[in-house]
Amino acid sequence: RGLHGQQYSPFGIAQSIWNIPFYVAGRIAAGRLSRGSATGQTIPKAVVALGTVPAVALLALVCFHLAIALGAASPAALRAVLLLVFGTSLWPYSGFGFNQPLAALFLWSAVFFAVAAARRRCWLLGAGLCAGLALLTRHEMLLAAVVIGGYVVVRSWRRDPHLAIFYLAGLLPMVAAWCGLNWWRFGSPVESGYFRDQTPGFGSS
Repeated sequence: RGLHGQQYSPFGIAQSIWNIPFYVAGRIAAGRLSRGSATGQTIPKAVVALGTVPAVALLALVCFHLAIALGAASPAALRAVLLLVFGTSLWPYSGFGFNQPLAALFLWSAVFFAVAAARRRCWLLGAGLCAGLALLTRHEMLLAAVVIGGYVVVRSWRRDPHLAIFYLAGLLPMVAAWCGLNWWRFGSPVESGYFRDQTPGFGSS
């Protein structure tokens, strides 16, 4: 429950924004195909759930390029992709509208851009942006953003210590948006609402 009594999701806003085109498509399909109220509600939900599929597909692509950037040969990179998609929880999650695949897409993209920035330093901007989008998907991704930032600083320190500014230029606007959203909903820039939810807590899975 927010500052003015409204109910909000305990997760980030990026998943909701990602779902908008799928929801619109589902409403259009429901208007043309449904003949009852039950079907009219089911079709948009089903199309929104399918919105996780392109997130998993894009994550597979990022995984492949990350493996290549780390020095893997193409067959080994392909095996890593197959293991990721079919050997982890991503496969069952791809059939639901959960935010884990989208958070993973942004997180792995941030890691890829940080690693590949050895060739193009402007990609550090993409690393910061993707780390920030991961934060806007799941709040705990702020921890990952700090770790990736540490990697950027350590790797670029000898070559050019100012390279970290590119990373911060991508990350800080997303952090500002996160803080602003928290302030608007809960009256504090660091209160995400996550611990107002009854599900998380000590002793829960």
